[in-house]
Amino acid sequence: MEDRPNDVFLFKSERAGNPAAIFRIGMREFFWMGRRVGGCKTLLEAADAGDVQARYMCAMLLLTPGVGDEADAGRGVEMFLNVMAAGKIEVCRELFGQLFANPQIGVQPSDPGKPIVCRSSVCPTRGAMGAATDSSSVSCVQCLAEFEVLHFLSLFTFR
Repeated sequence: MEDRPNDVFLFKSERAGNPAAIFRIGMREFFWMGRRVGGCKTLLEAADAGDVQARYMCAMLLLTPGVGDEADAGRGVEMFLNVMAAGKIEVCRELFGQLFANPQIGVQPSDPGKPIVCRSSVCPTRGAMGAATDSSSVSCVQCLAEFEVLHFLSLFTFR
């Protein structure tokens, strides 16, 4: 990949530890090259280095129903809280909405129309959430993060 002139700067930036460059390479690995494990590892590296978009992406991946365990879900909620505290949820929604409008993305997530149940042991409702469109009544952080996952999964077109 480094043979392409437009990638030289990206890879040099990655080697220098630039979080945005690491994120872009992680996205390329995960989605376009199909290297799920390596791509996820690179995305987590970018998230740990401080890239907000990588934190959002990792939170969505770690909180997707059927992916990971409780520790992964906890890390996903932590990353989601970080993005929320930075006030970047809408920016990330817009970015990924544009990115995943491409029908060539090869990800087949679970159906976002299926309700999910909050996995938090401290959730006041412990109820099921449907594919709601208004999160204003959601008070539990875990539920709010899982609500965001439903929104994120709705970006994909099921064929």
